[in-house]
Formats: sequence, structure tokens, C-alpha cells
Amino acid sequence: MNEKLTKDGNYQVANMVGILQEDFLIARVNVQKFLDTNAQVEIEQVRASFKESEHALEQLKSSVSGELNYILAAVEDDLPKYE
Repeated sequence: MNEKLTKDGNYQVANMVGILQEDFLIARVNVQKFLDTNAQVEIEQVRASFKESEHALEQLKSSVSGELNYILAAVEDDLPKYE
């Protein structure tokens, strides 16, 4: 998705995709920290990280249209769900 956006010159949305990727990877790192320590403070960080990911995803969804909606929906379906 990011490659297509960059190729099309849609750098703002491509940047938003990068932010979403970064937020999600930080959330995954925080999950690993929690699994290593089982500390309550870590689970709070996990929740906060995933909220940031959800916020980035919502911003991205409101910024795309057409074919990109379908691609983003597929990406969203593939994201693991932590509860």
C-alpha cells in the first residue's frame, strides 16, 4: 500500500501508513514486554499502544478512497486482535 501511494505521489497518506505501521509494531513490542514480565504497568502500556494504533488506523481510513479502501480493509482484517 505504501509503495502504491508513494508511486502515485500521495506522500501524506503514505506517511500515515508508516505511522500506523510504527504504532502497531510498538504495540507488539509492548505485548512482548508484558509476556516477559507479567507486570500490570506493561499491560497498561499495551492498551495505550493499541489505542494509538486504532487512532492512526481511523485517521488513515478517513483519508483514503476508492481502491485504497479495499486494500486497507484487507490489511485491517489481517491485523491480529489482542484482547
